[in-house]
Amino acid sequence: MRTDMQPHGETIVLDEDVAPAHRPAIPAAGRLGSAVARAHLAALSAHHAVQERVLRELEAAAASGPAAASGPAGASGPAAGRPILDEADLLEFAIGKAANVFGPRFAPVDELPGRTRLPAPPFLFASRVTRLEGTTGEFGPAAITVEYDIPHDAWFAVDGDVSIGLATEAGQSCMLLAAYLGVDLDRPAERFFRLLGGDAVFHGPRPRTGQTLRYDTEIESFTALGDNLVFAFRTTCHAGDQPVFALHGARAGFFTREALDAAGGSSAHPPTADAPRP
Repeated sequence: MRTDMQPHGETIVLDEDVAPAHRPAIPAAGRLGSAVARAHLAALSAHHAVQERVLRELEAAAASGPAAASGPAGASGPAAGRPILDEADLLEFAIGKAANVFGPRFAPVDELPGRTRLPAPPFLFASRVTRLEGTTGEFGPAAITVEYDIPHDAWFAVDGDVSIGLATEAGQSCMLLAAYLGVDLDRPAERFFRLLGGDAVFHGPRPRTGQTLRYDTEIESFTALGDNLVFAFRTTCHAGDQPVFALHGARAGFFTREALDAAGGSSAHPPTADAPRP
């Protein structure tokens, strides 16, 4: 009798073929017991072989280093369960060097007097990036997914509730995505980020501490207006499977100081009939 087991391509022989004439005269019950024992031993051997192979694969993955799995270049989703950018990367982008996060191409950006950054703590409301789609240097459609783990002891929560206003600020995804695409690379002048507006729809209850907010943001198009750059985007936010809000028809951009000064901003006094709005 010969029985082969093939766990993941590995063949294990339980018994060799033996001619009937050369088989010892063993009672049927004894032969059955021996067969069961050999089968059990073979199963243990197969299990051990699988464990050994998995261990070798894990050791090889660890030897290759985390950078190969977590770097943003050419990645559109987590590798081996790791985020594309983790919280340490996002903190580095906020207060450190962009080149340490997005690679040496961004080294000149770090020499500029100002660049696009995420807010520093305690206003850094992003924990990881799990999707990053787009090409640095190309201002076209792109996408990003950012997650934020709301701390149980969040300083901004009241009785565990998180305001919807803060929930719309968290993630800060469109700014990070624009920076990755290269808004500060070869820029004609120093520019500053401004959110211009959009149509927001709010769903369900407010987020709670301990939940993870997920922001899926897609930049649809860019428009250059002189030295200024405006883009259209949309964002959805979920707490687990529960939708929190959606932002459609949104506009944001990067503007020179001259453009911002010329805009006039909001007025504390309502315009009169003969005074144009700023």
